[in-house]
Amino acid sequence: MNVTLRFPMEATLALVKISEASTERAPILENLFDPVLRHDGKVPILVKDLSFPTEADIDLSKLKPALTLVADRGVYLMSNAKDDRTVVYAKGCDPERAEFDDWYAVHHRVFGGDDGTIGLPVDLFHQALSDPFMRRYKLGFKVRMTSKTVRVGLGRY
Repeated sequence: MNVTLRFPMEATLALVKISEASTERAPILENLFDPVLRHDGKVPILVKDLSFPTEADIDLSKLKPALTLVADRGVYLMSNAKDDRTVVYAKGCDPERAEFDDWYAVHHRVFGGDDGTIGLPVDLFHQALSDPFMRRYKLGFKVRMTSKTVRVGLGRY
């Protein structure tokens, strides 16, 4: 997998601010398995007859400000603020503006046809803005993904 998603600068920065200002954050699936966040400090082992980990298994106060890359009906970013559901669609991935086959092709490249989420700490967006050479091109954020990495940078939107 090698995918680059593009997001508008101002709308994405607004999500960063929402996440940073929030006092309550919502976990995503990967957080439920993070031993640093879990009360028991262990990675849960999924066994047939045991329950799936839930929000109650983690210390929500340890969740850091983050944006969540979501692929379901479209591909978009949202803050992890518990009470905010603002979304910023990747270029060409808004189901209200793009043809299904177009946005779903990107969705499929990112998550293989399944719905999914990837947490992106807001620090990644701040680091992208700190590059003095790239600041003059700050038309938008690029989220580049391979099968092993996720990187946030600046580039043309």
